[in-house]
Amino acid sequence: MVVYERTGGFAGVSDRVTVDHTGTVVTRGGTFELAPVEVGELRRALDRITTTASSAEGCDIPDHFTYTLSYDGWRATRCHRVPRDWMPAVMRLAALAERPG
Repeated sequence: MVVYERTGGFAGVSDRVTVDHTGTVVTRGGTFELAPVEVGELRRALDRITTTASSAEGCDIPDHFTYTLSYDGWRATRCHRVPRDWMPAVMRLAALAERPG
């Protein structure tokens, strides 16, 4: 369903979250299942995204974070700051990256 990646920063972060259509989540920490309500909330947040093009703005800033989302046939990368319409989905996906598997 969705792949989220956040890389970079001062510490060289490398987070990757994959969520399939059934709610199975795969992260660096392991694999786990989302509750149906969580899958619905994530889909709603993703469906609200209208900014589906990549941008290199901010990629020249030292120690920036690079965010990549792949969802519903599109893949986009943004550096430093994510678009406002990405924030609800990115916040959910970043929390999943921290959840133990």
